[in-house]
Amino acid sequence: MVQHNQAEPLALASNYEPPFSSHRPSSSSKSIVIIGIIIVVSIFLGLGVWAATAPLAKAVAAAAQLSVRGDKKRVQHYEGGIVAAIDVSEGEKVSQGQLLVSMDPLQANATLTRVRDQLSQGLALQDRLESELKEENTITFSSDILDRVTEDEGVIEIIEAEQKHFFARRETLNGHLQILRQRQDQLVNEIKGLEIQKASRIKQRAIFRDELKGLRQLYEKGYYPKTKILAMERAIVQLEGAIGNDSALIARAISAQGEAKNQIVSLRQRFREDVVALLQDTKAKISDLHERLLVAKDVLQRIEIRAPRSGIVQAVQVHTIGGVVAAGQVLMEIAPVDDDLVVKATISPMDVDNLAVGQEAEVRLTGLNLRSTPAIYGSVASISGDALTDSNTGAPFFLARIEIRESERKKLGDTKLSAGMPAEVLINTGERTVLDYILKPLKDAIARGLNEE
Repeated sequence: MVQHNQAEPLALASNYEPPFSSHRPSSSSKSIVIIGIIIVVSIFLGLGVWAATAPLAKAVAAAAQLSVRGDKKRVQHYEGGIVAAIDVSEGEKVSQGQLLVSMDPLQANATLTRVRDQLSQGLALQDRLESELKEENTITFSSDILDRVTEDEGVIEIIEAEQKHFFARRETLNGHLQILRQRQDQLVNEIKGLEIQKASRIKQRAIFRDELKGLRQLYEKGYYPKTKILAMERAIVQLEGAIGNDSALIARAISAQGEAKNQIVSLRQRFREDVVALLQDTKAKISDLHERLLVAKDVLQRIEIRAPRSGIVQAVQVHTIGGVVAAGQVLMEIAPVDDDLVVKATISPMDVDNLAVGQEAEVRLTGLNLRSTPAIYGSVASISGDALTDSNTGAPFFLARIEIRESERKKLGDTKLSAGMPAEVLINTGERTVLDYILKPLKDAIARGLNEE
């Protein structure tokens, strides 16, 4: 028994192997490990390079819906008046410029006729005054008034009236001038007569003086009486007085002649001044009448109320022929048709900084079968300048309007689109790498941390 017990430990001792004595890695296993490490590192390096350099599209997603381009147009009449005809009915589709309502043109026609007649009278008066200034023998009418003869026969009567007025005024002026000229001629003849009379008396005085010398010699010798000498001297003195009176009369006549000349000049000057003043006033009135004529024509044109745009007639407020319409009253509304649609997307305030007009947008019509309806593409046409508020949630948002290209519309074929149909849009805002996407939260956190005081 003792021998058996001693031999068993020896056998166990002979079978014992120290740890790790027989599990050292071979050279082939080391190569496999190294290759594995290289593969893993390569994968991570490749992913890192891809994350840092590979561009990924960056887009803003937003809910949207189809909407008609523009809003309803209210049809109004500026002046108001009496309804003469109603040419459309509720729900009727109309095109831009189509006649909707006709107003009674009586008052507008009367105003236009009155202004047109006043303008014709003003133009004829202007031509008459200009001919008077030029001292012409007849009026030279301009093409402005002559062209109106074909449009209005009443212009002929206006022209004839101005011709009569022209000749009457010229005869009156010439009559006053003729009186002054006759007075001037009379004074000329009077001056000539006085000068002849004065010259005759001067000669008579010279004769009397010579005769007086001879008589004085006879008187000194006692052959001639003193009384006759004195009588001769009185006669000479009377002649000198008459000569002086003739000189005064001549001077007075010359002065009257100058006054007559001045009256002629003054009469002509006053006539020209009156014509110039009246001509200036007439030109101002003509200018005003031209503007009033344009207004009157515009009012008459607005008698026919036409559709401001194509669309559907709604909310008709006039139903009675002969009814009165107040100035500015809304007669009806024109709603745009559904075939003129745009996409309106609600953009979060957090994303609006990334948007810009002209960016490409992908539109998916979620109201249709997505499997059979292709995505269509357009571009951002406008972005609201200020935030709007959702009436249901009170949340702020910005409104982006996306125009769909005509070539993209053709992809839908005969698919019927209508306003209010829901959609989803992806607006392409640029590109960034995966690394940028991963690091952006970290960068933002660091930036906020550095800005904290």
